[in-house]
Amino acid sequence: MHTDEFATQYESVYKDHVMLLEKIRELEVVLEKKHKHAKTSRRVAVGFLAALSLPVVAIVVVAASNPAFGMAGQAGEKSFEKMKKIYELTKKVENSKETLLGLSLLIGNRTEVNIEAMKTIKSLVEC
Repeated sequence: MHTDEFATQYESVYKDHVMLLEKIRELEVVLEKKHKHAKTSRRVAVGFLAALSLPVVAIVVVAASNPAFGMAGQAGEKSFEKMKKIYELTKKVENSKETLLGLSLLIGNRTEVNIEAMKTIKSLVEC
């Protein structure tokens, strides 16, 4: 009687683990795409910010050499601060996507280990 009950419960848990593993692998594909997109977005933002910084650098250099442009130097510094914040934000987004991907890989690997352990337990019970 216990073996029938074990077999029923085993099949149920085994199916749940296999289904969980399939869902995790699907999630990994989605997260890999999002991570790749975040990485590309950060690179585009860096390029865009670099292009925007050239005129700001020119203004700061002119402002430093000519006291009449004193306020322009301050505006340039504020622009650099905003550019730095944008870069840091895009880096945080990329890092969060990478963390989620790492967690899903870990969960998937642990689920595979659980499935293998279940197979071992089943073979020991059947002996």
